[in-house]
Amino acid sequence: MNAAQVHIIGTVCSRMGPLAFNALNDACTENNLELCQGLNETSIVQHLKTHPHDMLLADIKTLAELVENQQFEPNEQTLAAIFERYNPEFATFQSKGKHLRYLVSARHPALLRASLSAIFRFRFDQHFLGIPHHIINKDHKKVYRHKLKSSSERTALQNATIDFFSKELENTKNKHVLGNSSYPKYMGDILDELLMNAIWDANEKRAHTDRTHETNLDSTEQVIVEAECDHESFVLSVTDSQGSFPELGIQKPLKYALGFRDEIEINEGSGGAGLGLYMTLQKAALLSFEVERGKYTRVTVVQRMDQPLTEMQRWPRTVLFFLK
Repeated sequence: MNAAQVHIIGTVCSRMGPLAFNALNDACTENNLELCQGLNETSIVQHLKTHPHDMLLADIKTLAELVENQQFEPNEQTLAAIFERYNPEFATFQSKGKHLRYLVSARHPALLRASLSAIFRFRFDQHFLGIPHHIINKDHKKVYRHKLKSSSERTALQNATIDFFSKELENTKNKHVLGNSSYPKYMGDILDELLMNAIWDANEKRAHTDRTHETNLDSTEQVIVEAECDHESFVLSVTDSQGSFPELGIQKPLKYALGFRDEIEINEGSGGAGLGLYMTLQKAALLSFEVERGKYTRVTVVQRMDQPLTEMQRWPRTVLFFLK
């Protein structure tokens, strides 16, 4: 049986630096995939229809051209590579990109390799090991884990998470880069946003309750927080037991990561409409959703300690959606 293939079209190769291209090649090799180039727009669209296990890697502008010229609809076979924070071409095919699941920043090699490895493993083995498996060095792995039983624990848990990442940063002073001292606080801010989503938004019976009041969670509603790090990466995951995050819900974070923003109303009593995800993507390099319907939703964010703050703010974000 021939190996599945990843087809590259557009400007991806010319815009990738050598380290990023090596990361792409390594991810393909690890997963026994063949990296291919050479098919034109018409041929690639027809090929993907007849080879459902193959994947397409293309830049946003090329995807827009495929949608316009070939009536192509991006889906789970599509890897959208981005190189800039603002990608206006997405506006031209947003309505036909509702099933796009993988938006990959092609700037940071380690994040690129981890993202692609997670995607390939899930696509071809239907086995998701989680983003931490692909980016955390197990020989230097440290973990903080907490099961949340009440919304009143949020502040203490936020402080504990900041302390966990701050201590690791202190232990790796020799690897400090400009601005990465802000990352532990960023992770604490993100955690609070993700906890609000997990406690209230994910649970239909609590979605419209007043969030200023304490909410106690029963055994079927508890939320698990995991913070992991090694000498290079910070990873934060929040898992609820609802599995209610909708497939089309990925559209907002994709749009935010591509440089667009909605007019968002802020409602402090019952929660804002998407503001938390927008804020999360301002403070994280990678945002991943893993959903198993009716069982759980796990949201994971990643920061790299070797990435200066100004670089993280300037470079595009990776957003991934895995639906079981």
